[in-house]
Amino acid sequence: MALSGQSPLPSTITLSIVGRRCLILGLVLAGLPYQHTRLHGQNVSIGLKGGTTLSDVSSSQFEFGRAGQRTAFSGGMFLALTGLNQVSFQPELLYSQKGISILGEGGSATAALDYLNLPLLVKVSLSEDANKIRPSVFAGSFVAFEINCSLSGNISTLNADDGCQALLERRGKMDAGFVIGAAVDIGLADRFFFTFDVRYDRGLLNLRWEDGGDRLQSRAWSFMGGVGVLLGQ
Repeated sequence: MALSGQSPLPSTITLSIVGRRCLILGLVLAGLPYQHTRLHGQNVSIGLKGGTTLSDVSSSQFEFGRAGQRTAFSGGMFLALTGLNQVSFQPELLYSQKGISILGEGGSATAALDYLNLPLLVKVSLSEDANKIRPSVFAGSFVAFEINCSLSGNISTLNADDGCQALLERRGKMDAGFVIGAAVDIGLADRFFFTFDVRYDRGLLNLRWEDGGDRLQSRAWSFMGGVGVLLGQ
């Protein structure tokens, strides 16, 4: 799939620059609601969440067969900093299992791409804090770093023993993009609450470096639930 004679250095530099800019932006944004919370005594909550992720990529055709979804797990922790007008800032640290399935000649295979995922979300509540059930919508960005890539299955034209290099030769090890979704929090006794959300995220980086062929960008739907606790008010 890679073009011979091409050097991955320019793309490596581009990915590195994008990653640094996203992280710097995230740190700057993270400081704003934190300062507001300190000064105005707004709510701070933390929690754990997890659930199912359905992921694929923007191109459905590979030389080995047709791409489909991989169903896997995503989960981790979140921190919510609530400001005025029902707006909160929510950074998260997630372990996200993404990838694709391939249906090809003589069988099928699964490419598992697992990431350390750092979403940075702005969340707008659609009800008052005093309500027990609080729906909300959110949007933001994410930066993800690959921590594992494996290939399993059996396709006559694809050797799974060669690993991810057989399917995604010269791939990048980082992804970044946007997130949109909706959530509902259900208040419990003693400052605890349940939280449920559904989200769509779309990567904006090309997962492979070669210039020829379609751009390969990640896509995923996630359905997660969890529990949180309100720390201050």
